[in-house]
Amino acid sequence: MQSVCDTLLANALLFDGLGGEPFQGGLAIREGRIAAVGDISGWSAPETINLDGLCLAPGFIDVHTHDDLAVLNDSAMEPKVTQGVTTVIVGNCGISLAPYENPTELVPPLGLLGVRTGTRWSLPGPRAEAEQGRVLAAPWVPLVLAAAEAWRQTEAAAAEDATQARALVARVRAAAAGIRDVEVLGDPDDRLPHVVTFSVLLADGEALVDELARRGLAVASGSACTSSVLRPSHVLAAMGVLTHGNVRVVLPLASVSPGREADVERLRAELTDAVRTVRRRMGTEDL
Repeated sequence: MQSVCDTLLANALLFDGLGGEPFQGGLAIREGRIAAVGDISGWSAPETINLDGLCLAPGFIDVHTHDDLAVLNDSAMEPKVTQGVTTVIVGNCGISLAPYENPTELVPPLGLLGVRTGTRWSLPGPRAEAEQGRVLAAPWVPLVLAAAEAWRQTEAAAAEDATQARALVARVRAAAAGIRDVEVLGDPDDRLPHVVTFSVLLADGEALVDELARRGLAVASGSACTSSVLRPSHVLAAMGVLTHGNVRVVLPLASVSPGREADVERLRAELTDAVRTVRRRMGTEDL
C-alpha cells in the first residue's frame, strides 16, 4: 500500500545533506512539510513534478546570518527560500532582538539610544569580553545627529566604495595566491567586496598577524566571531578549509581610511617576506 502526500518531486540529483555523494531520488511533500527523502517509490500524490536533469537539496541550514529582524518583518523570507535555505539561526555575534516584548515597531538590533538627562537606564546583560568594556555615554544630540549624517553619506557612497574595495581586494588575493602553499578562500568573484581571507600552510596565524603588525599593517586571524579567543574558527572549519595560518584582511571605508590603496600596496609588498620570516622562525621554511 502506497503512502499518500500532496506533491512528489521526482528524478532529481539529490543532495541530502548527510555528507555523502549525490544520488537519484526525490521528495514527498505533505501539508507543506517534507515527508520522505530519497526513495519515493512507495508514495503517490495528485501532483508529481519531474526534476530530471536538475539538482535538489531539501533544506539548507544557514548558521551564521543576522536575520533576526528579517524573519519578523517578512515571514515569507523569499531571499532565503529561493536559495534553498529553510532554517536560519539567529542571535549570532551577541546581537539579537531579545528580549522581544512585541513592540509596535520593530527596529534593527543595532542602533543609537538617546535619553534625556535624569532618565534611569542600565545596559542590559553582562559585559562581554569581546566588547572590551561597555560604558554609558552622556546623551548628546549633536553626536546622534552626526552619526545619522555619517550613516546617510556612507549609504550614498556605498556602491562606489564597494567597487573600489573589490578591486583592491583582488590585488591582495593575487598577491597571496602567488606565495607558495597559500590557499585563498572564497569565490574570486561572488564575495564581499571588502574582505579577503587566506590560509598559510606551515605558519601560525597569530604569528603572521604579529609580524605584519611590526611592519605597521593591522590584519586579523580567523573569523570575526572568534577574534577574542584563541581557538580555531568554527566558520572556517565548517567551510572545510585550513583553520591554522589564517589571515583575514578587512578594508575600511575610503572615508575612514583615505590612504587604503597605499596600505594595500604596502601589504602586497610586505606579505611574501612576512610569510617567509614566520616560517623561518618556526623552522618550516624548507618543508
